[in-house]
Amino acid sequence: MPTGICAWVLQRACIDAAQWDDESFGISVNVSVLQLVNEDFVACVDRALASSGLAPQRLHLEVTESIFTDDMAVLTANISALKARRVKMAIDDFGTGFSSLNLL
Repeated sequence: MPTGICAWVLQRACIDAAQWDDESFGISVNVSVLQLVNEDFVACVDRALASSGLAPQRLHLEVTESIFTDDMAVLTANISALKARRVKMAIDDFGTGFSSLNLL
């Protein structure tokens, strides 16, 4: 189960965003590929959303391009589960790594 600073940051971000008066705003949280391939990461997100009361569509998870990993089965399953919950996903720093213009 994701613990420590990563789980705390996710929990704290959801709590803070849930208290905002304007529900049209979301909160972006950077997550590492190590978190995203953790089999318990989706449960960690579920706990943060449930305990904070934040609507899932207001949570935006940003993952760096290092998302490309050897553990594609868990990664794909976790991304699919998060998208099914309406949590938004984005690639952070797009264009600086595998998709940089120098490499293309």
